[in-house]
Amino acid sequence: MIMKTNILRKAAVLTTVVLVLGSAAFFTSCNDFVDIVPKGSAIPSTVDDLGKLMNNSFASIAGENFGLADVCYNVVNVELLSDDYTGSDQPTDMYYSYFHDDPSYYNMVTWNDVIYSPAEQDNNWNGLYKSNYIVNYILENIDDAADGYEYKRNEVKGRALVHRALNFFILTNLYGKAYNASTAASDLGVPLLMESDINAMPARATVKECYEQILSDVNQAVDLLEEPVATYKHLPCKAAAIALRARVNLYMGNFEKALDDARAAVQMQSFMYDYNDFAGAIGAPSPYSVVAFGYPGDTRIYNQELIFVRPNTSFAAMSSPSDEFNKILDYDNDLRALLFFTNLYGSRPISMMRTQQSGISVSEMYLTIAEAALRKSSPDVNTAKEALDKVRVNRYLADSYQPTTITNADDLLQEVIKERRREVSFCVTSFMDMKRWNCDSRTARTMTRTIFGQTYTMAPNDPRYCMPIPPYVMQLNPNLVDNER
Repeated sequence: MIMKTNILRKAAVLTTVVLVLGSAAFFTSCNDFVDIVPKGSAIPSTVDDLGKLMNNSFASIAGENFGLADVCYNVVNVELLSDDYTGSDQPTDMYYSYFHDDPSYYNMVTWNDVIYSPAEQDNNWNGLYKSNYIVNYILENIDDAADGYEYKRNEVKGRALVHRALNFFILTNLYGKAYNASTAASDLGVPLLMESDINAMPARATVKECYEQILSDVNQAVDLLEEPVATYKHLPCKAAAIALRARVNLYMGNFEKALDDARAAVQMQSFMYDYNDFAGAIGAPSPYSVVAFGYPGDTRIYNQELIFVRPNTSFAAMSSPSDEFNKILDYDNDLRALLFFTNLYGSRPISMMRTQQSGISVSEMYLTIAEAALRKSSPDVNTAKEALDKVRVNRYLADSYQPTTITNADDLLQEVIKERRREVSFCVTSFMDMKRWNCDSRTARTMTRTIFGQTYTMAPNDPRYCMPIPPYVMQLNPNLVDNER
């Protein structure tokens, strides 16, 4: 059984809203909770209690409510760092003010050296580390917690490990360099906060150490989780753990392993929506007509082509696809362009139907199969074509769809890259993919966008591909070193 004082101390810490490494100053009067539990509070002490911290819409902990987004945090506005999208420079656009008046948005779309001022919060850093704080608490206490009735101990532990692995994966790829086997042991990643200690001030681990921890967590999760596919997609299942490992191995350049894991994931879950079935695919009178005819809309936890979802309640204020992105969109035949990128009201693309999440989809796994098959030591063109067409047949007008006929491995890789950009648009990987593609001369390119009459560029491997460590975190933790700008 968990010691009472330990439970109360941990629960008190969980009442905090913002997690900042080394931010003891933010947590005033935490000790007030150590010896006295607020009336009516529920201290997590059983496997069920710990499991509900990752499930319930609201879980009461020491008098505070924690929403689903606390553990299932979805990064926000990272899409702005990709040149697939552009900010609004038209005063008549309803989202113009986001970019014109908000410095952090403007700094992102212009790839400024500085993103946040010392007075501003970096919600992604806060949210991902807060999520990890909660799952660290779960992992510290799960082995000694009393048995529950609704949850299995291994299930709760496996889910927590998937969340922590994904959190560290996103953090590493936002604030650290892309994985490069020859430099990963010296490249800086992010602090590996592995305990629920608000006073901890760890230094930044290397990219190699970060990936080793990510793989350790996800490997354990694969062994612990039994449910192949989750009914509610915010709950990690075995397919989610395997799919996450496929993504990690792809980013590491372990293409054979990525191929094997992506295949295993789609063997467990392979369903994809055929956009030809959506009413109003052509000339829809309203973007919401799609929802009424089978697409789950913004209720992503029920989306049957998502293996694992990190839902969120807000979305980046994009105006439209960039000129660069429009070059690879087929507005005559690609149903994604027709359904989700056409400005029906002259304001912005309708993105919330299928995007705004940092989880993993079936289509991502098929495109991982295709890319890994082409990048491995002996390229497998047939496997790549078959996996690519699994996605394309569900995304293009049936009357115009033609199976892929490209036989040259390098040419096919370029088509796979384009298809991945189209398919994961408005998701967190749209920027992180570009970052890793820069490690290969075949797929590297300079990003560019024009906004407010000025053209901005970012060359492959530019230092600005690493987000700056938030200034307020740097002030509070003297052990941290900021990224080069």
